[in-house]
Amino acid sequence: MDHTFKIALVIARQLFGREESVLTKWQAFYSDVEKDMINLYDSPFMSFSFLALIKWLRTKEKEGTNLYDVLLEIESYVQEIYAYLAPLIQQEFEESLGIVKEEGSHASQNLDHAALSYMEMNNTDVLYYLRDGISKNKFTFSEETGRQMYQLPDKKKHIVQLSNHKDEDLKLQSIEDSVLWERTITNVLSAMDDLTADCLDVITMAWTEKAKSSTEMIQFSYEEVLEVCGYHRRQDGAKSFRIKDRLEVMKRLAALASIFIYVNDDNEIVVLSNEEQKNDFYKYKRQHIKRLFVLEDIVLAKDINTDEVIGIESCTIRPSEFLSNYLMGEKSITALMPIKALQYSKDRHKYHKRLTRYLSWQWRIRQLGRTTIHRPFSIGGEKGLLSVMGIDNKSYKPSRLKEVFENVLDNLQADRVIASWNYHQELDINLMSQRDWLRSYWLNQQVVIVPPQEMLQLQKSLQSRQEYSEQQLEMIVEPSSNKFVNQVDAKQKLPVIDFHNETNNGYEEFESIRDAINQYKEKLNISLRVLAEEVGISYSTLSRFLSNKTKRINGDNVEKIKKWIKHRELVDIL
Repeated sequence: MDHTFKIALVIARQLFGREESVLTKWQAFYSDVEKDMINLYDSPFMSFSFLALIKWLRTKEKEGTNLYDVLLEIESYVQEIYAYLAPLIQQEFEESLGIVKEEGSHASQNLDHAALSYMEMNNTDVLYYLRDGISKNKFTFSEETGRQMYQLPDKKKHIVQLSNHKDEDLKLQSIEDSVLWERTITNVLSAMDDLTADCLDVITMAWTEKAKSSTEMIQFSYEEVLEVCGYHRRQDGAKSFRIKDRLEVMKRLAALASIFIYVNDDNEIVVLSNEEQKNDFYKYKRQHIKRLFVLEDIVLAKDINTDEVIGIESCTIRPSEFLSNYLMGEKSITALMPIKALQYSKDRHKYHKRLTRYLSWQWRIRQLGRTTIHRPFSIGGEKGLLSVMGIDNKSYKPSRLKEVFENVLDNLQADRVIASWNYHQELDINLMSQRDWLRSYWLNQQVVIVPPQEMLQLQKSLQSRQEYSEQQLEMIVEPSSNKFVNQVDAKQKLPVIDFHNETNNGYEEFESIRDAINQYKEKLNISLRVLAEEVGISYSTLSRFLSNKTKRINGDNVEKIKKWIKHRELVDIL
């Protein structure tokens, strides 16, 4: 243990003596590490906020500051230390430092209260387009496949299919189970609407909160959807939800079980060739089909008279490998969505639901892209707000269409989903009085929609939390901790590669890399294609390398593989 640990503990006792929960955990963590450095990440008292204090001290030392001078002049560093550690302590202990509380307790309380109106949701394009397609039932019948299909407008053009297809994920035990499942899904294939999109959100939110790994199943019931979406309970004094609402949600859960994703992996082309005749070959495109959710222990609800399946009452569930990569993997991007998006009625307020989802998605993109949050939105057009809400221009008379649009925005403002809205340019009365004013003028206008300030503040806090998680990894790879990493490698017997002692022909190094990749592939229980995507090289390159069918491999690809293995080692340590 180096001297920064001891100095950090002394500073902790001086500055955080009144923060009992913080100091108690830090002292226990220090004691564990003092016994054995392996406890740095194995200790039940492991604290990233204490490691952050150590990192702060090491930074000071690199800048040329004597750490014993910091101890002697601690008063001059108090504010800097508090500012550095406050958000980390608040995240780890779910409490603020006393000195921070006194400065802005009222604002903090308001923000905490506002947080109850939002929920953390995945914000990737794939998930947004999937929800959008489900809510508006964009599925169309394909003559080629004989099934309902919908192509996501994302970069990879994933295809969503509704099917009663049975695969190994379902773990059906008998022919009777298979027949029953096929009948169940066939009956609910048309149940794609805003409530089904709500069910998708509630399931993914529940799984993200409860699951600790991408393969963990959680217990899920239809009542969780009714609770989160704010459905009213029966008015006769009973605690249960209305029968109609329960049956509708059960049906939607079964509908989600019918969804498959056709994954286009960068349009990878496979070539089948005849080695004896060079011109004899055949090319085809490879495509994978992945279930959206993996279900087990399914409890079906059946009509007591007809024995027809109504829907799914409960099950254990997890996202498929495809979906979990967006919820928990490296592709995950989290944003805040007003809980009103789920609580709006699927019938009377479907436009409100859809616009709320869209704005949450767009505001987060704009925050991440550092573009202006107040950039106007178009009203008409393929990507305009009317299209977002699913409003057909021909469904209403012009004046009524404008009224419906403005009423939705007014309602969102009254519900504090948005702070305010206005036309980007004031409407020209003369142009609005023309005969074809809707098509020639109004549909070409734009509106500015301002997000609530508390949502932007909470979003920044969420982003800081995610950056904090990345800082945790940085702490591990500091030069001063290399010795510790080697100790952990030896004790945990991880597949470690000595990248610094390469042999002349590289054979031994490549063998070590192959062994490490294969061990991790088996340990993580992932496909070679998913592994190649994580590493950042093509499937065919990785396949040839692991099967020892290539004598040479690009140096950049070797570095990517080494980097991925090192990353997995650090994840195991964490």
